[in-house]
Amino acid sequence: MDILARIAALGGAARFSELDSSRYRLATLVASGSLEQLDRGGYALPTAPRPIRVAVGLNGAVSCVSALRELGYDMPGDASVVHCSVPRHRGRKAPLPVGVRRHFETFAPGDLPRRVSLVSAAARAAVCLPYDDAVVALDRVTHAADGALRSDVVAAVGRISRSRAAALDVDVDGRSRSRIETEARLALRRAGLRVAAGVDVPGVGEVDLLVEGVLIVELDGYAFHSDRRTFRRDRSRARTALRLGLPTARFSYEDSDPAHVVAEVVALLRALDAGPSRPDPSLSGPILAAVDAVRTAATGPTSAAQGWPHLGAVDRRRLRWLADSDPPR
Repeated sequence: MDILARIAALGGAARFSELDSSRYRLATLVASGSLEQLDRGGYALPTAPRPIRVAVGLNGAVSCVSALRELGYDMPGDASVVHCSVPRHRGRKAPLPVGVRRHFETFAPGDLPRRVSLVSAAARAAVCLPYDDAVVALDRVTHAADGALRSDVVAAVGRISRSRAAALDVDVDGRSRSRIETEARLALRRAGLRVAAGVDVPGVGEVDLLVEGVLIVELDGYAFHSDRRTFRRDRSRARTALRLGLPTARFSYEDSDPAHVVAEVVALLRALDAGPSRPDPSLSGPILAAVDAVRTAATGPTSAAQGWPHLGAVDRRRLRWLADSDPPR
């Protein structure tokens, strides 16, 4: 294989030991501008992205949130910081370039030699990020994935931190489709409410959250309602849900701060306690039975589960306000 093609197949950068070539030939390519020399043994194509350059420079692999971003996942945190994993036995004295975070760990290679596997990247991100950001990250990774991926990631986290794994096993829910949905779900449950995500309501379709089995909560993304057709469809969905006895509370992107959502939802639930919505009695028996089944499923034990009590001391201190505050009534 041609040297440049070989480097391209490796992700755009490589060490000399990975190339079947002479240093003279590589020096010729560097002189011609076809290659860039990163250090004595590292080479990169001019178009190689920064993460792979950093990984080759460290003789490691792109990992954590950086690998997940390369795999197409929207991740929390500073995207300008490159996360790389290196073997545990590697020395720690060498200075790091600015904007690089190094993880010492045993990792499984992914589809590229210089990028860790999806499971390894997700597990490292789950430990590296602040806890709630870790839940957001794993919700994104496990969304629309099979249960095996979730189990594999939680098991991998458990080999690093058993307390985090136990908490994430409760809190991660791949049915949430965005950061604001995840943050709202966590905040509402921590307020003592039963919340189910991604509930399929008969005649309405999938809704973001169903709270206490009586209130639909929809959280609009930043680019929501880009066309009139979408706008009209969601108004129709809200009217259908109301006929089923499920009023909808819709929050714009600007109003989706978790504390604000909790305060609004608690106030709405108080109003529903005074006079809860009833379904349209003209609806057929099977439809009413299906709605009752949705309510029952959405208020089961898992809808009230909270992962934070499982956390270790450091994470518990970050979320201490949870243990010291009473849920709103």
